[in-house]
Amino acid sequence: MNSGFLKTPTLLTVAVGAGVMIGAAGVFLYEHLIKEKRRLILQRDVMNLGMSVTELRREVEELREAQMARRRSRRAAREEHNSTASVSESDVDMMSIVDDEDEFFDFSDAEDYPTVVSRDWHETKRDGPENKLYKHIDDRLSNPDLAVKLEVYDELKKLNNNDPEVLWRLAKVCHGIGVIKGITDGLDVKKTYIDEAVTHASNCLDRAPRSSEAHKWYAITVGSRGEFQPTKNKIKDGFVFKEHIEEALKISPNDPTLLHLLGRFRYEVATLSWVERKVANAVFGEVPFSTFPEALEALLRVEELNKEPWMENRLMVAKCYINMGDFKEALVWLDRARAVEPRSLEEVRLANEISELVDKYDRYRTKEKQKSKKC
Repeated sequence: MNSGFLKTPTLLTVAVGAGVMIGAAGVFLYEHLIKEKRRLILQRDVMNLGMSVTELRREVEELREAQMARRRSRRAAREEHNSTASVSESDVDMMSIVDDEDEFFDFSDAEDYPTVVSRDWHETKRDGPENKLYKHIDDRLSNPDLAVKLEVYDELKKLNNNDPEVLWRLAKVCHGIGVIKGITDGLDVKKTYIDEAVTHASNCLDRAPRSSEAHKWYAITVGSRGEFQPTKNKIKDGFVFKEHIEEALKISPNDPTLLHLLGRFRYEVATLSWVERKVANAVFGEVPFSTFPEALEALLRVEELNKEPWMENRLMVAKCYINMGDFKEALVWLDRARAVEPRSLEEVRLANEISELVDKYDRYRTKEKQKSKKC
């Protein structure tokens, strides 16, 4: 039902504060991006590297393109020499899935997620004739058609812009329009809509601090803003993201969208290596800690609560199992993810990724069958 929402270049550091996009990018990929510095890192205490934040940013930017080329080369080498690698197959597979996270993420399709109404604030607000109006709007908010989103945007702008129910929906539709416009019209247009989305979400929070949708969409829009922010501000926004996801979960603990975001947060934080964490702590201060089992716990909870199959959540469950070394169970979830019919271009891309992972780990299914025959 839902498509991926963490895919375009943003939130380099939401993963630090929000775990949604650590990957192996930028500063947190220091170990991988700057192999030329590895000997220096090993010789010195990371805390005494003496690099200013400005120097670190410059160096990461200069080497990013070179790192991308090296990563492609490493992947090709793993494909060719997998059977003769000096480490075990399991080690290679777990390292490669982390390498595959070497990208930025944002909330590209977050507008497709369901609205879960929290009882402690929304319940009284949604009674009466306005309820039908909001239901009509909500039914179209998840439509991937830009024309529909623009139509909803115009309708919402005509309503009371002091009403929190209008404001968080404005934040959601602005975000959705911005994502599409970023592809068709460029990043400057996208930034305009994302900035407007942040403003609406912030105004909603001022008026309804107990609204889980307000906290959710403030977190998502602030996260998406990271694409246009310098590293320092991305770090700050990361912590803002984490704070508001946690607040939203206090109000709506059974919201599958929020639990998915929490699972992504935990997963991305868990991908940090010891060296990456030390560098991040030295330059930016303490970063969160989490584990793959903790990420899995949140993502499996989503599967219990979500009424329709969610391709990306199942893919994330599979990735957790891969990183935990349980390739047999990972294949179970990859099969479940592959069974979901793509509804958007983004889900088509996800389906391709799922197929690639199935091809990569299918040999473990074969090994399991061989073991069964022997028994």
